[in-house]
Amino acid sequence: MENLVASTLDVKNYWRKGGKEIDFIFLEDKKIIPIEVKNKTEVSKDDVKTLIYFLKKFKLKEGQIIYNGKSDEISLNKETKIKLIPLWKWMLDR
Repeated sequence: MENLVASTLDVKNYWRKGGKEIDFIFLEDKKIIPIEVKNKTEVSKDDVKTLIYFLKKFKLKEGQIIYNGKSDEISLNKETKIKLIPLWKWMLDR
């Protein structure tokens, strides 16, 4: 799944620090979007921990998790959210 996302976006950037990792850092309309790819149908608290850390550290408003589940959204506060996007739907939007 990661290879499919990487080749579709032509993304070459990721972030790693102290055991934490974000799969892809994507730039869209001058906006940084961290993307995690999970080959699973449900996302756990552990799956979003690093993404939340990254969003707070760099004061970003949106992150994405591409996975095999249903479309959903996790609101961290009024402004910050994590979009949960099924891989098939994400591919159709590209």
